[in-house]
Amino acid sequence: MARPTSDVNVDPRVDPRTDLGHSDESRGSFLSPYSALLRLPGAAAFYVAGGLGRYPRATLSLGVVLLVSAESGSYATAGLVASMLVLLLAVSGPAWSAAMDRFGQARVLALSLIALILTSTMLIVVVTVDAPRPLWFLSAALTGASAPDLGSAVRARWRALVDQKRVHTAFALESVADESAFVVAPPVVTLLAASVHPAAGLAVALLLGVVGAVILLVQTRTEPPRAPRRTRKRTLRDVLPPVEVLPVSFAFVAIGGLFGAFDVTAIGWAADVGVPVLGGTLIGILGLSMAIGSTVFGVLRFRISMRRRYLVAAALLGVLSVLLPATQSGMLLLAASFVLGLVVGPMVVAGLALVEHRSPPARATEALAYPSTGLGIGVTAGATLAGAMLDAEGPLQGYLVATAFGLAVVLLAVAGEGIRRWVGAIA
Repeated sequence: MARPTSDVNVDPRVDPRTDLGHSDESRGSFLSPYSALLRLPGAAAFYVAGGLGRYPRATLSLGVVLLVSAESGSYATAGLVASMLVLLLAVSGPAWSAAMDRFGQARVLALSLIALILTSTMLIVVVTVDAPRPLWFLSAALTGASAPDLGSAVRARWRALVDQKRVHTAFALESVADESAFVVAPPVVTLLAASVHPAAGLAVALLLGVVGAVILLVQTRTEPPRAPRRTRKRTLRDVLPPVEVLPVSFAFVAIGGLFGAFDVTAIGWAADVGVPVLGGTLIGILGLSMAIGSTVFGVLRFRISMRRRYLVAAALLGVLSVLLPATQSGMLLLAASFVLGLVVGPMVVAGLALVEHRSPPARATEALAYPSTGLGIGVTAGATLAGAMLDAEGPLQGYLVATAFGLAVVLLAVAGEGIRRWVGAIA
């Protein structure tokens, strides 16, 4: 049966197979809704697999920067090679996810893993042996193009497993996994690159990702059903992104811009004050508070629609992003970063839940990949703009770039929803 396409809260008939633990949640602990989800058949296994499988996408760019800068002595070259990888990573995610919808996750994950192992090995080899520079860019592009979006694959499994009322909580759980990967993985990759070999961090992150993807692809019982075979030829509309998810995906570009500008500026600010370790601390604080915000948001029960939750979170994010350039002392900046993360996490959860609610059933995995693509594009843009401002004017200007992206989140979220409603009204 087709899922509702309106934005009002729905109360569908509950399937007893997917509603385990509901009767205990109101009497249980704060985390009872999450433990109830993880007790569903196969859920804990694919959640852990998806957590490991996120490591390559969370660390590929950093790993490449560390490897290329160590081997070439040039951060400019490292940034260009990493940008090539990130660009292809962003473009290829929806393509792999669309293939999962069409051919099944197991087949596509197996193919992508073979490609990722071959291309990433090629990248490490050509950089380490100082092969001609065009090969560095080619292998980086191929590696980015080979990495599937495990986050969208796992969210598609939750979508098939739980009823509509619990997607909100399931996606909050997935956001915690996302943020954990981005908090834990970068320090580990940096430490391995510094203490073992410049390629060690990248290799370990890739290995963990491959292990997670293998564990996921063998779990066929929880794999979402494939889209039915088409009885007509594919049209341009079948190839283009589903229009229903584009407004949120554009807003996620601005969220990614905030992330990219924040990370680069945090490192520059810490170097400027003479305490480099504070850069990693700031980034970790933001990731930790995002995880806390997502966890709390996921167990709340709302009387407002998904769309309004999303717009309220966007407005709060924009307002709180103004705190960054206004607080330049250490403790105040740490506090501002923590408070901002408490809102960014729920914003991501609300946006992804809205995309899931609106996505065409036959393109669910693909649709859930587009916000990740937006984040990837935004991170690259934000890091580039903030880096240029840092070089020219200093850390304060970098945080102004982060604030500009935070305000752009509000503008894009409100404008996107307004245009969507206007188009729907005249259609």
